[in-house]
Amino acid sequence: MALLTYENGAWGSIVTTTASYPSLGSLIEMTGSNGTIVWKDGKINVYKLKNNPEPSLDEFKLDPNRPKNIIEDMVLAITKDTQPMVDEKEGRKSVAILNALYESSRTGKTIRVS
Repeated sequence: MALLTYENGAWGSIVTTTASYPSLGSLIEMTGSNGTIVWKDGKINVYKLKNNPEPSLDEFKLDPNRPKNIIEDMVLAITKDTQPMVDEKEGRKSVAILNALYESSRTGKTIRVS
């Protein structure tokens, strides 16, 4: 479990486990003062916006031929010389956050990620 503090003072949290019984599946929830989106086990369960009572996910256009998972994406990048959906610069950001979480856990200190 981790508590994140963003530059603007907002808070976020990360909670993860591999030891839940029964398996609770995968869940990503993003909630803020202007809306909420909840993704559970591969589908959007909740999508609400403060200023739009019935928002539509149709505004987000996805390539129907996109890779279905990260492994397929990487194999295509290597074998077909395509650009991965997430490039190395963007992918490094999640690694930096996780490394900071481990460092904070090990040292008991707040770690700044830039």
